[in-house]
Amino acid sequence: MHIIDRFREINITTANSLVVKYFHDGSVIQVNPTFYVSEVHRDENTNELSVTAYDCLHKAESIAWETIDSSIHGTTNIAALMTYCKEAVGAKALLVNAPYTNAWKDLQYTNGGNLEGSETVKDIMDALAEVTNSIYYIDKNDYLYFS
Repeated sequence: MHIIDRFREINITTANSLVVKYFHDGSVIQVNPTFYVSEVHRDENTNELSVTAYDCLHKAESIAWETIDSSIHGTTNIAALMTYCKEAVGAKALLVNAPYTNAWKDLQYTNGGNLEGSETVKDIMDALAEVTNSIYYIDKNDYLYFS
């Protein structure tokens, strides 16, 4: 996001989060998930403020699966793995509306989902989306969806 802050009244730091809403004729027409500020730069000549921010899924790329919970080394299932992912990225809730739910809802994995140990949370979410024939995303309420 780029903002011209002519009077230098905007103070955004990496401690901030942003909620972007779109309006039309005074009514909210779209709300995006919360974005967490990761970088802020100000051009001293133009007063342009450049803000880089990501939703909570961005964290999934940098979280090693092994750091989440050592208890997953036993038998687990897809729903439990989805819940671990939700907790790892900090989503407020997990909602699953994946197709063919009956085909995988009772599927059990031994040895923690047969993981090698080098995976990130994003790798696990990618695999869960593939096995459930779904996509995952964060909605406007900061809920993790598999749909």
